[in-house]
Amino acid sequence: MNKDIAEIHYSYWSRLPCACPKVVVLHDMWSDLMWEGVRRESAELALADLIVTVSIEDRDKLIQRGMKNVHWSPPRVKPLECADASEVCVVASGNHHNVEGLEWLKSSTEKMPTQVHCYGSISDYVGDDDRFLSEGNYAASSEPYEKCGIVLMLTSSGTGVQIKGVEALAHGRVIIARKGAMRGLPSGEIGWVEVDSPDEMVDVLKKAYRDRQYREKMSLASKEYYKKYLESEVVDRRLLEKYRELL
Repeated sequence: MNKDIAEIHYSYWSRLPCACPKVVVLHDMWSDLMWEGVRRESAELALADLIVTVSIEDRDKLIQRGMKNVHWSPPRVKPLECADASEVCVVASGNHHNVEGLEWLKSSTEKMPTQVHCYGSISDYVGDDDRFLSEGNYAASSEPYEKCGIVLMLTSSGTGVQIKGVEALAHGRVIIARKGAMRGLPSGEIGWVEVDSPDEMVDVLKKAYRDRQYREKMSLASKEYYKKYLESEVVDRRLLEKYRELL
């Protein structure tokens, strides 16, 4: 009551009635997991005046269902220029999707060209595998990307968008991604290398680690992709325009 706009996060709460225009922000879509699935989710989202999706794939799904006023607004990360570096990192939490990704890479039979720095609580799962360095938690969100010029994206399962992928693009880093790890982002102009197997990932990693010109080429691709789809000022402006339309 007595507000200009109500902003509700997660589709689970989209059924709540509002006296003012209602925006529902979808970080993930739960219709494949929750009781009554797509039918109930669609009925409740239809009550929103604006639906904001973090994933472009979720936006397209809702449009196909006949939803109106759907806006894609990816995670907002400011860009940062970083010097070239050949160090390699994985940045992730310790949830089971990320742990599965780490175990997937550990199964590679190819020799690593260098050790992989593991940042975040995923480092708790390194164990005694000396191919990986446990770095633990970090103070600034940019720290892993300032130190490491090559970022491995290992998590192919789950929903929504992996914010770590957007961070790596914003920092202009070389990204080697397991198929599905960069889900939710536009795929028309790829700013990363996608691989199907752990051995293929290590093969690409060897090239990136040893070849500075290759790193510079892939870094430029990341920056161009970020500028086209993810630039923070553009993301802000477009979302603000949508909110102003509601007013």
